[in-house]
Amino acid sequence: MLRASPPRETLARMLNNLRTIFTQKKQYDRALRFVNLTIGLQPALAELYRDRGVLRLQQEDFGGALEDLELYLRRTPAAQDAPIIREHVQLARKLLVRLN
Repeated sequence: MLRASPPRETLARMLNNLRTIFTQKKQYDRALRFVNLTIGLQPALAELYRDRGVLRLQQEDFGGALEDLELYLRRTPAAQDAPIIREHVQLARKLLVRLN
């Protein structure tokens, strides 16, 4: 039998679905809005900061991307995707230096 989900959980899933749709359509500004809303509902989920960091990279917000990706790595240093995220951090740092 299916159990009813709490409203916050249902809303978080809906926001995640919308974020996925807009990311697939490469509408990163819209996807970013939905990940921000999801972080408001579930701020303890480190993966949300990783996802926002990647979206910020796509939008050339290198400072914001760096902040989010480093936070993700601090919270989940042994994550399976940590090596890739570390590469993203290095890229964001390089690009940020070029802008300054």
